[in-house]
Amino acid sequence: PIERLSASDMAEEPAKLSIDQARVAAKEACAIFEQPANAERLLAVQKESAGDIGKFFMMVIPVAVELVGSVIAKYGFEPSQSGAMEFVKELRRYEADGEIKALADNLKTKFMPNMMPAAPVDEMAD
Repeated sequence: PIERLSASDMAEEPAKLSIDQARVAAKEACAIFEQPANAERLLAVQKESAGDIGKFFMMVIPVAVELVGSVIAKYGFEPSQSGAMEFVKELRRYEADGEIKALADNLKTKFMPNMMPAAPVDEMAD
């Protein structure tokens, strides 16, 4: 049954990105968040939402989507929250590639609330 599940998962939609496109797109998407003005803006709304899940979804997600929208649109994804989630899901196809997995994990942190304040983020963790 596990095989059937993953096969049907992949059968739903053909890959939108080759592994090389996924790597480049993931790097571009991560780079958007590392630009000082963008990083500052995202951090400000993250601080403002301060662990409040409702505020997070109302404030942080729209900023993250706005920032990454132009990158993902170039690769055929809608510049919206669902498009961003679809983009990260597409990157997950290539999780066996350590670099893409790390980039995808980095991106996911922009869209997922960190409800564990004071927990250090170990970027080298698997």
